[in-house]
Amino acid sequence: MFQRFTDSARRVVVSAQEEARGLLHHHIGPEHLLLGICHARAGDPALTAALPDQTVAAAREHVAKYVPRGDQPPSGHMPFDPPAKRVLEQSLHESVSLGHASITPGHLLLAITRDPDSPAVRALEDMGVDPDRLREAMTNTVGTVAEQSRPDRIATLEERVRRLTEQVEELRRRLDEQDQQDEQDERHED
Repeated sequence: MFQRFTDSARRVVVSAQEEARGLLHHHIGPEHLLLGICHARAGDPALTAALPDQTVAAAREHVAKYVPRGDQPPSGHMPFDPPAKRVLEQSLHESVSLGHASITPGHLLLAITRDPDSPAVRALEDMGVDPDRLREAMTNTVGTVAEQSRPDRIATLEERVRRLTEQVEELRRRLDEQDQQDEQDERHED
């Protein structure tokens, strides 16, 4: 599944793991993914437009209201809890529903807002974010960002089609030359 994640979405997951470890949690939950998204906010226009300008530390305080800090440091593998797994799966659905081929931090944020009872959504609300308005803004922004990137993809595809067309024309020319050569050879044999 992570092969569809953009580099920035992968960094969100890595940051989520670091946040979970820092909070002495033994799993990665949607709340940790939210903190990872807060880390990615500055470099992502969709996130910058949708999330309030709060520090990661402030967001961490909001999350800590709903998910208390653990008492022992985790060791070894850090699994995703079932709600986080649902967020990861839902991010794929968000991406596909918007016609995108990859999963971005914006898709992860959209997926987080699907569970209104999660600590992550409650933390967002504490940060002054209305999840429904966030979904609307993110859907519009993520869609707009994708539309802005389409001309590049179209130009790339058009270039590939042009090169393939040239290659087909060259192949036809060579085949025609070969046919002409074969016809001449047959005439000389007769």
